[in-house]
Amino acid sequence: MTERFSKARMIAGLHLVAIAIAALIWFDRIGGLFMFMSPDGKVEPYMMLMLRLCLLSLGPVGLAVLFRDQLLRLLARADYWLSGLRMRQFLLWSVGIAFVLRLIVVLAMPLDLYADYESYDDLGWQWATKGGYYYGEHLTAYWPPGYPFLLSRLYLLFGHAPQTGVAVNMLLGVSIVLLSYFIARQVFTEKVARWTMIIMALFPSQILFGNLLASEMLFLPLMLAGMLVFLSLDKRLHGRWYYVLLSGVLIGLAALTRSISQPLMLLVIPYWYFETKDIKRTARYSVLALLGFALVVAPWMVRNHYAVGSAKINTNTGINLFIGNQPSSGMGYNMRAASEFDVNDPTREAEVDRESWARAWEYIFDEPIAFLKRGVLKTGFFYAADMDALNYDLIENAGSGRFHLSYLLAFLTQAYYYIVLLAAIIGLSVYIRRPEIRSPGGYLLWVTILYWTGLHFLFYGMGRYHFPIIPMIAAFAALYVGTALERQEDSRSRI
Repeated sequence: MTERFSKARMIAGLHLVAIAIAALIWFDRIGGLFMFMSPDGKVEPYMMLMLRLCLLSLGPVGLAVLFRDQLLRLLARADYWLSGLRMRQFLLWSVGIAFVLRLIVVLAMPLDLYADYESYDDLGWQWATKGGYYYGEHLTAYWPPGYPFLLSRLYLLFGHAPQTGVAVNMLLGVSIVLLSYFIARQVFTEKVARWTMIIMALFPSQILFGNLLASEMLFLPLMLAGMLVFLSLDKRLHGRWYYVLLSGVLIGLAALTRSISQPLMLLVIPYWYFETKDIKRTARYSVLALLGFALVVAPWMVRNHYAVGSAKINTNTGINLFIGNQPSSGMGYNMRAASEFDVNDPTREAEVDRESWARAWEYIFDEPIAFLKRGVLKTGFFYAADMDALNYDLIENAGSGRFHLSYLLAFLTQAYYYIVLLAAIIGLSVYIRRPEIRSPGGYLLWVTILYWTGLHFLFYGMGRYHFPIIPMIAAFAALYVGTALERQEDSRSRI
């Protein structure tokens, strides 16, 4: 079996390297094979560049597969050094490295305000100057309010300086790394937690996103903090009622930042039952957590009812569903579809939201086969690329025909992501196959991945949108590293 697996690994690795070489030399010939992914046959140079970079990035993955044993030996040496560090030493080193890398990116790369990031900046400044959540002269609920509110507080203190948002992003990015460690430590082992933290500290897209005014930078720490409270309730926090309430408040704040996270609160209830095996305690936790969630979310929904006529957290979810579910839908954002509604008219937010929801669901029910086929492509696109933090440079330079440094950075970012993703897939299979590793906390990790994947099967995919599940992916990748190193140690001890 081992020999057969080794041959299969060699064949797979060689195939991946061959694909990368083909993309480097003959991309003009093979690029057309992927035209089926565009329903209207229109593919911008930027999309072809992304495709080429994705294919090229399979080369390092193939090399990692071919030289897995040598790579594991290097990791074993690093693990020996890591295991010699006390927890405080390890955390200080890891946090320091994470902060320095994020600081380098902020200092070295220009701050580009475009697309969503420009909108967040504008909304934050309007909130600071007008004392409310406005789009132009009208109250708005189009975007979830969490990140614009944070920017507005910074702008009140420091004036209209987007760099202050980036400075806070650095701190939020480091908190993501730290929270990822504590979550993996609760679910798995200290070894797995340490490798999770290292993977997150060095994760290129997580580092690069700190230079963007992106809502994910606030959303992810809130979600992870809520999850950590969930995981700690019966282990460290002794189920005290105010901690349960806090868990709901944190997820409520996360939902005000990214509204599609609202159902996550319901996914936690089965975890609490798996953890406690006590239905009364699960019911008590659920009521308290939902109360905390409602205390944060309900006032904003009441505000929106009176401000724009829609008692929701935001009014752009319907248009996003429509963008992903109508005849011209592709795998990602489609401006041509969005233009069917006047999304820039703040006086019709609630009306546009209702109409776009209705039209999207009508298409899904009328064309179920097309919906399912497109859903598979959207999910593939959701996971395929991890270069969104570099989008501005890639879009600007895609048609130039010249090499740019941003291409190299995107290639390295993508290769790192693919290697971690492959390790995570193997780590998840290890988790499923080994009962002694399985735990209720692991359920919380993989069900979050599953939920986020299902969301973008339904809506549409973008590399930016998988940002919130990178810590869970990193934890399962670290689980693979930890178990592979343990196997190496066991084989040595037998010899």
